[in-house]
Amino acid sequence: MSTQTIKDILVRPENRPAFVLLMKSTVAMIVFPVAVYYFCFLFLFNKGGIIDLSDDLNNRVNYSGFAAVAAVQVVIAFHVILAFRQDAYEIEQENRARGNTGAQQGDKKSD
Repeated sequence: MSTQTIKDILVRPENRPAFVLLMKSTVAMIVFPVAVYYFCFLFLFNKGGIIDLSDDLNNRVNYSGFAAVAAVQVVIAFHVILAFRQDAYEIEQENRARGNTGAQQGDKKSD
């Protein structure tokens, strides 16, 4: 029985796209919410912003935090959507390599 390390699994060519997507999502999960928080705190909810909460620091921090949490949810949603699209793309590529198309498979099922 051979034991595989995480490195062995990640260096496989078939796992590379999933790993790259995971790393991009991880970076986005860190950078995007922090950027949204500071944008909301310094510009959106500050004096001269769309909503002036400059007098109430507590509300300004809370609303900026809520916006950052919403940004995290957006990143998670995009990660899930891209992961499903990646799977569909890989299945399509495998079918093309085998010479099968969706129309041919549909014709076979209807016979």
